[in-house]
Amino acid sequence: MRYLQFRETTSSTSTLGFRVDAIRLADGVDANCPDAQALKKITTEERVGEAVLQYVQGRLVLLQSFLKSLLQLRTALEACDAFLTHAFIRTSLLLIYSDATNNTSLHMIDLSRAYPAGCRLSHRAAWEAGNHEDGYLTGLDNLIRILERLDSAHVVSAFSFM
Repeated sequence: MRYLQFRETTSSTSTLGFRVDAIRLADGVDANCPDAQALKKITTEERVGEAVLQYVQGRLVLLQSFLKSLLQLRTALEACDAFLTHAFIRTSLLLIYSDATNNTSLHMIDLSRAYPAGCRLSHRAAWEAGNHEDGYLTGLDNLIRILERLDSAHVVSAFSFM
């Protein structure tokens, strides 16, 4: 437990409720994306935003599509009894896009550690021993806020390759 708590303080997990674990672009795409070691050290919203911009290669259409999917996911999860009664520890969101068509998809993955909590969870309350809170919606809220900030500032348009 102490190691996991320490590891969270060296990434954005402790401050944002999530971390970016990996970025992979299609073979042949020439872009400068942080590797796994660099991603582990991202601790701020600004650096998460930079990593997202690098992943979408500055394409506003991709950012907006992912934002729409994340908003839909949050709405669905907040209304889902199964989600509200289960803890989702160490699960991930996988964001995929086609470099050719700009189609995007969003997937919840790594569900092997999800378990029935035996109570209703907010997924936003702070974790305390025995309360089963995982912060899933807190992390999702923060990721949405970062993408909304990038979209509203139109920061991406300055990097557009289209």
